[in-house]
Amino acid sequence: METFYNLLLKEKEILETEIVEYFKNYTNIRYDKLNKYGGGIIILGSDYTWDDLSEDGKRKQTELYNKYKKITEFLRVVILTLPDRESKLLNERFGSVENFILQNSRPYEKSTEEVIERVLKEVNEQFQLLELIDFRKENDTIFVPDTNALLINPNVENWQFDSIDTFEILLLPTVLSELDSLKIVHNNKELREKANKIIKKIKEYRRRGKLNDGIVVTKKIKLSTLSIEPKFNNTLDWLDPENNDDRIVASFIEVCRINIRNKVTLVTSDINLQNKLEFINLPFVEPPEID
Repeated sequence: METFYNLLLKEKEILETEIVEYFKNYTNIRYDKLNKYGGGIIILGSDYTWDDLSEDGKRKQTELYNKYKKITEFLRVVILTLPDRESKLLNERFGSVENFILQNSRPYEKSTEEVIERVLKEVNEQFQLLELIDFRKENDTIFVPDTNALLINPNVENWQFDSIDTFEILLLPTVLSELDSLKIVHNNKELREKANKIIKKIKEYRRRGKLNDGIVVTKKIKLSTLSIEPKFNNTLDWLDPENNDDRIVASFIEVCRINIRNKVTLVTSDINLQNKLEFINLPFVEPPEID
């Protein structure tokens, strides 16, 4: 398992490789001197221009731009607690890299090699903002189950994961709300009883201490709850606050952000939720089987 911070750095490495490939294999800069004194008017601008992209180059351009945009949008969410000047820096770097990828203006760089050096520098400065995020814990392992995972295996005190000795189970507010609803309104009696049993077990654990602070379940397992609901004006804009899967994703992103130096994984067997996590390159595992 990787820390959230290291997962982001891996995304950066992949992005950098694709940046080099795009500019090296699909773009070219040539000398194209502007007439700077035409009609007595001084025209300011570069003496270099981009050659037209081939069809393959245009496809690669679109692919790289979409990938870069998705990563930058994710970074905006991750650094949202930093001062405004850092957000401004991120946006400035995004605009600069976007301009190079889309070839929106004539470059002042004389070669694609110079462009690659400039773009990689801009991307690196974006990711350096992650170093400014405050963190209180490091190298802990946290599993975040969805409702589905708890219903499949409610015996959290017996949960085990390969090659993981000690870990924390963190319960999200959306999950607790879903369990509360299931124990009352679901038309399947067995499911109602199972949800009610899980809720009673969680309340029993609360007698040991504050769940917000975390309580010891076994020598190897700690249980805690996240009380704050996700803020959808501070998360990925395609997530729908009316969709519980999306609420779980938004909360999970928040957990990752505040635990950037820890190993954080969502536990779910829900294929739709797994697909959404895969789209944004966040980790998930299937719930442990009942012994």
